Amino acid sequence: DRYYVMNHKSGIEVYVHGATNKYLTVTGRQLGSYPYGDRTKELTQLLERFMVRRICGENGVNGVNPRKGTVSPVSYRNAASQCQSSPGLSDDELLQRAFRARNGQHFQQLWSGDISAYGSHSEADFALCSNLAFWTQCRAEQMDRLFRQSGLMRPKWDAPRSGSTYGRITIQRSIQYCQEIFTPRPNAPPEHTIPMPDIPPEFDIPFPEVPPDFDALLPPVELDSMTPPPPAAPPPIIPAPPEQKFQPFVPLQVEASQLPTFPLETLPQVIHDYIAALAIHTQTSVDMAAAIALGALAVCVQGKYVVEGKAGYTEPLNLYVVVIASPGERKSAVMQEVVGPIRRYEKQVNEQMAPTLRENQAKRKDLQRQITRLEKRLERTADPELELELKDCEYQLEDLPELKSVRYYADDCTPEALTSLLCANNGVFSVLSSEGGIFDILAGRYNRKPNLETWLKGHCGDEIRVDRRGREPEYIPRPTLSAVLTVQPSVLSEIMNNNTMEGRGLLARFLYCTPPSLIGRRSFLTPPVPKSTAASYELLIQHLMELPTGECPTVLRLSTAAQRSFSDFFLEHEKYLKEGGRAISDWAAKYPGAVLRIAGLLHLAQSNSSLEISYQTLRSAITIGRYFLLHAEFAYTQIATDLGIQQALLVIARLKELGKDTVRHYDLFRVCRGKFFHSASDIDPTLELLQEHGYIRLEEAPSNGRAGRKPGMQIVLNPVAFVPEEEFTPF
Repeated sequence: DRYYVMNHKSGIEVYVHGATNKYLTVTGRQLGSYPYGDRTKELTQLLERFMVRRICGENGVNGVNPRKGTVSPVSYRNAASQCQSSPGLSDDELLQRAFRARNGQHFQQLWSGDISAYGSHSEADFALCSNLAFWTQCRAEQMDRLFRQSGLMRPKWDAPRSGSTYGRITIQRSIQYCQEIFTPRPNAPPEHTIPMPDIPPEFDIPFPEVPPDFDALLPPVELDSMTPPPPAAPPPIIPAPPEQKFQPFVPLQVEASQLPTFPLETLPQVIHDYIAALAIHTQTSVDMAAAIALGALAVCVQGKYVVEGKAGYTEPLNLYVVVIASPGERKSAVMQEVVGPIRRYEKQVNEQMAPTLRENQAKRKDLQRQITRLEKRLERTADPELELELKDCEYQLEDLPELKSVRYYADDCTPEALTSLLCANNGVFSVLSSEGGIFDILAGRYNRKPNLETWLKGHCGDEIRVDRRGREPEYIPRPTLSAVLTVQPSVLSEIMNNNTMEGRGLLARFLYCTPPSLIGRRSFLTPPVPKSTAASYELLIQHLMELPTGECPTVLRLSTAAQRSFSDFFLEHEKYLKEGGRAISDWAAKYPGAVLRIAGLLHLAQSNSSLEISYQTLRSAITIGRYFLLHAEFAYTQIATDLGIQQALLVIARLKELGKDTVRHYDLFRVCRGKFFHSASDIDPTLELLQEHGYIRLEEAPSNGRAGRKPGMQIVLNPVAFVPEEEFTPF
């Protein structure tokens, strides 16, 4: 990085090993009788005198060609970091320059989603990222933001890949191979051609003219003796062995460790701060508390507001949320802390209502005693005045309904009891459980035929009418039910394979969250949640609980920009349903509605008096929705897979246990022998499947040089597929 490759003003061009990617052809023909040998000393003198770069900070940037503004591979990182210290281009200015560049038509085609010039969608993704790397000066965050606005954006961008995502890996590759970056010149027209940007004035570094004694630095050359010798025979060309490659890596199943973490930055500041502090205090991931907090917001405002996506289409603000975590993950502790303000608010309201309840009960008991006394007197003798008095008492009792303590949620209840609780609470109720026993009830603990009607209708708001013998009729015109449940993975596997729940569409109504486990990496001495942070969260929940409930829910509407953004999101989701979303089509069909519900919850949690949801709030809801989409895909993989996948997962587990880069065929069979594989040939179809998915490569084992049995096969592991587990930092 110390020397320039070319000094144009002096007419000197020097290729230094490791500092240029120029291709040089060496013929082997000697120029006259010029004595060749070690010229390190002379070359150093030349470089030091004419080719030394200026120091960074003195109108120069290390690694940047003074004429073209390009970056050599060895010094790219230094140059990029120097350029990134400047503000760079805004998104709008960058796109304007890119569209008006000489090759702007090519950029526009990629930006609009046209991949006709490439063999695959992935190649087009890489091409656009390479263009963005040039224009953004390799700013990964801006590259990601811009790509998401392009026509190439698709759900695969956020798909897990080897502990990262497809999008992040694509950005990293484009930055790695980027060799030139844009360096804007003040007031320069944006008609550039990638990768030949205009050069800012600070790169026009003046070079000294060649001094008269320059020739003294080089040994004399006798031109008369430069008679070219006859050409020598070219050396034989030895073909290189073909390079063996892995197939593109396509995971058989999404692994829990590859799932994205909850985008905490999308939540309102009060909830963000509380969840971050609670995660540190309980030594759990932010995912668990964040998912439960969304459910808690739904408990507070459900039945009071609806979100209008477009004219004639609204979504209520209730949610079904399920968190999947193993025993010992402190599910109950987190649940109690997050929903604690709701429990305390319920207790406070009941304490305030206690005198009214006692008065109501006393009046009803007094009327019931009068009715009983009058009925006994009328049994002994008929008296019209007593009959009139009896009817008057009965009318008074009918006009004085029984008041009961406020109930906002239940833990464990049957579907029949849940219907009654909904009816008794004006059609609004919640189920909050940290054990997941409610799924056992739904699966038929007390009844062989599960009753899912209340759960199905309570999510979408369809009316409930119950007329059963021996019970009072129950009518709920607009039932609104929310649920926040935490279950163990074994429970998830059971419910995902329950044909009734899956077939009736109950499972498609849940938002799934699988937090990463921190067991084995937790600390004991952790700070408590700051009192001010906890108090702010408590006040927010109390404010939302106190919002008035009208005869009809208040309508929240999207702003013009938010509605346009949701329309684009909906069209993108339709492509996903057509291409890769068929495996979870029932869940994915309700996904846009869930995003609208989350947008309404975020808007109200901001204590915003406006009834218009902003563009930024909707974008935050879409980001959270994509998080739940990937977690839902993982949850649906718990449905029983075919035998071939089960065998492949077993082989993958055994390869990880062996911990080697290359494994002999028989050594692998020996550790896999058992339920699935009884002979060495039984494992071959599974190995072929893994090779097709890019996990391994099959090749002939090297010979030991001895006569005898032919060498067998060996399995070479793809390092991309077998990435060591990295340390996880949840905070």
